[in-house]
Amino acid sequence: MRKIIQSIILILFISNYTFSQNNQPKVETLLSDFPANGFLNVDKDGSLYISEYGVFAKTGGSGKRLYKVAPNGKLLDSITNLSGPIGTVKDADGNLYINNDNNTKRSIILKVDKKGNQTKFAEVKGWPIGMKTDKNGIIYLTNYNSPEIYTIDKKGKVSVFVKDDELIGTAGIDFDSKGNLIVANFATAKIFSINPKGTISKIAELKDIVIQGWGIGHLTVLDDTIYATGIAVSKIFKISLDGKVEVFAGNGKPETKGGLLKEASFNYPNGITSDKKNKILYISEYGAKGGIRKIQL
Repeated sequence: MRKIIQSIILILFISNYTFSQNNQPKVETLLSDFPANGFLNVDKDGSLYISEYGVFAKTGGSGKRLYKVAPNGKLLDSITNLSGPIGTVKDADGNLYINNDNNTKRSIILKVDKKGNQTKFAEVKGWPIGMKTDKNGIIYLTNYNSPEIYTIDKKGKVSVFVKDDELIGTAGIDFDSKGNLIVANFATAKIFSINPKGTISKIAELKDIVIQGWGIGHLTVLDDTIYATGIAVSKIFKISLDGKVEVFAGNGKPETKGGLLKEASFNYPNGITSDKKNKILYISEYGAKGGIRKIQL
């Protein structure tokens, strides 16, 4: 009888352990050997827009394409006549806006309507990177080599929303549930909150992750938790709005390997976005031949 009880306990332990392992979030590879290594954006239907920035050459990215990809990894569409595209956003009418042709002194924001027609919507000075829209359809842009965060209204008018030297080097951008803008500095690995009145406060600084000026690639906010890519250290970080920082995923090895969060690896993760409805993180890889990773939370 004692042996039978011990066997039952062992079986229950193994079953519970297996169940626990199977229900933990895992890192999957949605697309491998995929050239789009830049900014990602989730459409309302769950599909992804992914920019092929390429590599920096002379005054801008070498990439030429923007891809639209289904949640299962199927390629749905692409725009092929671009020049180092970076951020993208979509408005309520279905128009797509692309941060394009950026020569580090100015960027052209393209407007692509539902029929595919392209027009110049705005020109922004500096080196704009990330883009997000607020609930009123106003576009916000970070600027890598300038201390401003810009806005673009529905008519294409560009304005300075806030200016501060701490913002030189910003790239990642998103909103929290209260409408505060959350931005990350690529060069310093500092994360800031900017309220609707333009008041800036530091949330956190990710220590010891900046290598040769490469710190945080991009960030996303999901359920008021920040997820940021440590591009040079090949890890994904999780940051609370009150500044608590922890490694969320990645073992630090620059390779593409799936598995449990801390066992998986990323090849220089760069872009990151979240499907807020379905609780999914998507990450683009800058290293090797590129790839798109997926984490179902």
